[in-house]
Amino acid sequence: MLLLKARQALGTVPEDEGRLVMDDLDMLAAVARRARRRLRQGVFRRLLPPERQEVHRLGAAAHDEMARLAERLCEEEADAGPSGPPGDS
Repeated sequence: MLLLKARQALGTVPEDEGRLVMDDLDMLAAVARRARRRLRQGVFRRLLPPERQEVHRLGAAAHDEMARLAERLCEEEADAGPSGPPGDS
């Protein structure tokens, strides 16, 4: 509730846009946990070599995308600064 009041007072990004980004990040974390759990349960060992290669390729692609996302998030945080939206002085 406090976040909603602060957002309304600042006139920042519409609630639905911010919520969509938060939901996206939450889903990414959930999918990563699910994939890690499956790997921990030994699914990789039961795959055929071509399937293992595809899992490796997809894992590398996911890693690259997550690295780019993390980099962008850091850039956005730095641009936003500690005090809130631009022009909020």
